Amino acid sequence: KRKSLIINSAILVGAIALPMLISVVKYNNFDEKPIGSVKVLMLQPELDPYTEKYSKDSLTILNDLLTLAEQNSKGQIDYYIGPETSLPGFGSISERGFEQSMLLNNVKDFLSKHPKSVFATGISSHKFFRSNEQKPNAAYQVSDGSFVESYNSAVQIIPNQKVEVYHKGKLVPGVEIFPYINVLKPVLGDAMLNLGGATVSLGIDEERKVFSNPFNKGKLAPIICYESIYGEFVTDYVKKGANFLAIMTNDSWWGVTQGHQQLMSYAKLRAIETRREIARSANSGISAHIDAKGDVLADTLYGDKTALFAEVKLYDKMTFYSRAGDFLSRISIFVLGFLVFYTLIKKFQNRKNMSNK
Repeated sequence: KRKSLIINSAILVGAIALPMLISVVKYNNFDEKPIGSVKVLMLQPELDPYTEKYSKDSLTILNDLLTLAEQNSKGQIDYYIGPETSLPGFGSISERGFEQSMLLNNVKDFLSKHPKSVFATGISSHKFFRSNEQKPNAAYQVSDGSFVESYNSAVQIIPNQKVEVYHKGKLVPGVEIFPYINVLKPVLGDAMLNLGGATVSLGIDEERKVFSNPFNKGKLAPIICYESIYGEFVTDYVKKGANFLAIMTNDSWWGVTQGHQQLMSYAKLRAIETRREIARSANSGISAHIDAKGDVLADTLYGDKTALFAEVKLYDKMTFYSRAGDFLSRISIFVLGFLVFYTLIKKFQNRKNMSNK
């Protein structure tokens, strides 16, 4: 019995210590060579979502954001990255009218003064569908009889090019996916304002998208807030060719709680899993530059109106996790299920043997 106890204890200690030892060795021996780098300016406005974010004029919000960008532009900037739902404040931008949008065209005017720069940011957007058009499941009817689908989106804006758009694919249950809206909305009103201010079930993109930069090697993964807590989900961006991750989030609605800090911790895990550097832009903070080992190289204070510059390295190799996803988790669940089944069978056999005696 003593020998068995020692062996079992050694196995248990080894099962805990070995992965930790492997992690330390891999951390200290990370020497992957980047394929290049991009200069990124992460913008951090400070807009309270419960008061000014949805009451301020849209042009005022945009002008404040562009002023923040201009004041912190030192030399060439490859990417300006804004947080989730930076624009337009109240309401949303029509995707059928992207090219005519005053807000987006003002961003293009700003970029014309900064050659070879692109602007990636979060917006609230929508698309109208005529009654005779095929409509997605999340589309809802408005007063004129047409249908509209709303989105929590990320866009990449470049002068003289079509605006690229990605729709958030992982929605927050209860606020971005709103069940029984006709019954609950009159009762709850605006109490469930989400990161983008929506109280309807939003539309999604079924596949991840990557924004390629025509001026350099940058391929940006436009990760929108809640998406960043799902490791395997984020690997879909990497499989699409992303060589760095941009997390756009609106953490001001958390207030002074642990919420925004926990989301920041998830970002570090995503960097380790994919071996991709992260540029994190957050309304009210925390904005951060995280390297491919999960170390925070620079960050901002929560609640500040500021900007953070970083030279972000680009990596293109696929990690095992990027290829296999939550493979080990699935194996663990299978093994657990097998052990439970095996234990039940053994107990049944023992009872049967006892009854036969």
